[in-house]
Amino acid sequence: MPLPQGRAGGYGEVVVRRDDLGTLWAVTDGAFSGLRAWVDGEGWRHISDVGRAVAYRHTREAALLLAHQVAELEAACYQAEVAAAGPDTDSSGTVS
Repeated sequence: MPLPQGRAGGYGEVVVRRDDLGTLWAVTDGAFSGLRAWVDGEGWRHISDVGRAVAYRHTREAALLLAHQVAELEAACYQAEVAAAGPDTDSSGTVS
């Protein structure tokens, strides 16, 4: 799912992925390499650092709900960064 785009624009991705057994799910950043999963209380962590058991721990329904929450949080953080950059900076970071 793409991140919600407000005034800040930009593009990011939050992806719900199923484990190899097809029973548990992870909320990931959509990367093809260096894949990160959302870990409660910690944010984005590389799966290679936390392990598959920590990353793939959700039911499908819980992962989908969490993915929507993470997407909203990521969009809000990005919008705050753009706002902090100043009023003369557009969504791409270009000063006008």
